[in-house]
Amino acid sequence: MDETISLSELDKMYVANKEKIIVKEHELLRVLSFDVELDLPHKYLLNIARHLNIIQGQVRIAWSFLNDAFLSSKCAEAKPEVVAAACLLLALEVSMQELKKSSEENTKNGVEGDKDEHLVRATPTLATRWWNGFGIEDSDILHAAGW
Repeated sequence: MDETISLSELDKMYVANKEKIIVKEHELLRVLSFDVELDLPHKYLLNIARHLNIIQGQVRIAWSFLNDAFLSSKCAEAKPEVVAAACLLLALEVSMQELKKSSEENTKNGVEGDKDEHLVRATPTLATRWWNGFGIEDSDILHAAGW
C-alpha cells in the first residue's frame, strides 16, 4: 500500500499548521502586551542570591528552575524579579529538605554533620519572608511558585 501524500494535501496541511502557529503567536503577543523586549529574570536571581549570601549549589538549582520556568507561562505572567525570587524560594526549599535528610542520615550513622547544620540554620526559609526585602508581595511569589 502506497502512503504518499499528494501536493494538494501537503498544501492544506501547511496552511492549517501555519494558521495555528499564527493564532498562538498572536495569543503570546497579547499576553506580552506586544512588548517583545523582555526583561529576563536571570539577573534578578543573581542579585537576590548575592544579597542573601546564597551558596553556589542553591543558586544552580534556582537557575535550573528558572530555565524550566520558560517552559510555562509564568515568565510572561509575572514580573521577572518575582519569577526569579520564586525559583530561588523553590531551590531553597528543595535544598533545605536535602540538607535535613542528609543531616538525619549522618546522625543515624553516628557521623557529625556540623557543616550541614550550619547550612540549615543559614538558609533563608519561607518563614523569614526574605522576598519582602526586595519589594515582592507574598501573594505574588506564592502564585509564581505554584503554591
